[in-house]
Amino acid sequence: MNSTHEPQLPGKTLPISAVNWTDVLDDKALLEGRMAPVYPLGVNVVLARVGGAVYAVSGTCAHMACPLFMGRLEGYTIVCSCHDWRFDVRNGHRRSGSDAEAF
Repeated sequence: MNSTHEPQLPGKTLPISAVNWTDVLDDKALLEGRMAPVYPLGVNVVLARVGGAVYAVSGTCAHMACPLFMGRLEGYTIVCSCHDWRFDVRNGHRRSGSDAEAF
């Protein structure tokens, strides 16, 4: 997947080398506000396009390993279809969930 956006971490800029990239999806195939499951080198990842940028996070929910691409995208948040756990696509961190205290 080719993108004109450089990956960013809060407060950090990382040098990116195209040598280390693995193509997983044509850039035009992922529409704004949509998600797609991909499996680079066998790793379960979900891609999400928000604000023109493409984000990649784990493809499974940390709660019960439900596939996150089956959930819904609300802004920068993926909502798991199994138990409504929420994850930020910008960093993969859990935001909340209906049974978050059980985690």
